[in-house]
Amino acid sequence: MGLPETRQACIDWLSRRFGVTGLALDAVLPVIGSKELIASLPTHLGVGPGDLVVQPLLAYPTYEVGAVLAGARVLASDSLTAIGPERPRILWINSPSNPTGKVLPPDHLRKVVDWCRER
Repeated sequence: MGLPETRQACIDWLSRRFGVTGLALDAVLPVIGSKELIASLPTHLGVGPGDLVVQPLLAYPTYEVGAVLAGARVLASDSLTAIGPERPRILWINSPSNPTGKVLPPDHLRKVVDWCRER
């Protein structure tokens, strides 16, 4: 998605600004805003009918919109145990939280990442 020239310009900027190297054109996804990215990301990741997308209880509405557009089921939960044995295709982590501003501690984030890797 996006013109090759636009993606290359992004790669060049990341290299100049942050020293990022080794990015290929297909590793860059230019978007017009975060709302559009969030709404289209499940589809771009191959999420489809019957798949599970998990979002925080209090979350940006577009998380659910993107899942529904992809045909996925949505579970709103702040607890990994509420997911049960199922393997979600996407688990949205919202930290710092919008609108509360709550920041998850590093140990909690590690636990969530470990849980995802086990699945």
